[in-house]
Amino acid sequence: MKKIIISLLITLSILITGCVNVQNTKGDLDFSFSENIGTKLADIYEALDISKDELTEDTSPGMFCFNAPVEYNDTSLTKYLLFTVADDALYGGGYFYITDGKSDAAWNLLQNIKNELTERYGNPTTYPGLKNRISVLKSFDDCKTPAEYTESWSTADSNKGEIKLTLMVLEQRLSIQIQYTASNLK
Repeated sequence: MKKIIISLLITLSILITGCVNVQNTKGDLDFSFSENIGTKLADIYEALDISKDELTEDTSPGMFCFNAPVEYNDTSLTKYLLFTVADDALYGGGYFYITDGKSDAAWNLLQNIKNELTERYGNPTTYPGLKNRISVLKSFDDCKTPAEYTESWSTADSNKGEIKLTLMVLEQRLSIQIQYTASNLK
């Protein structure tokens, strides 16, 4: 229950504040930052071979967004890293996309991400009986407002990672978030 509340708070904070996007880059859903789980914030720049100017601290505690958006299927996503508040250790990260209202483009993006994650990590590990699974939606018309829909995949990596795809539906906005989190820090 605590994880759900924290996830909702982070998602709502992202919806309200967002991160700064400055320039365009090409990319895909790359979770290679997970090789550095446990690395301190002060050391992450060297570990990822990035400059300090490439990350901006968000208003969400422990969240740092890349300034340059990542293009995924002709859509700009914001990439971010998550650090523990207690000791600034990397424990996750991901991507998010926020848009006004429901559109075919947003629906296609959601489906493309879900399909890619299923292809890479196998079938979702989300409990099949849950009604708030993304897999049960046939379109945005099936969504309640406000509501959150999710799917999860196990990465079977050394961090015992999980990737969670979240669709947050509000009256005039929606958010798609893809988040990797490690269940054990190195």
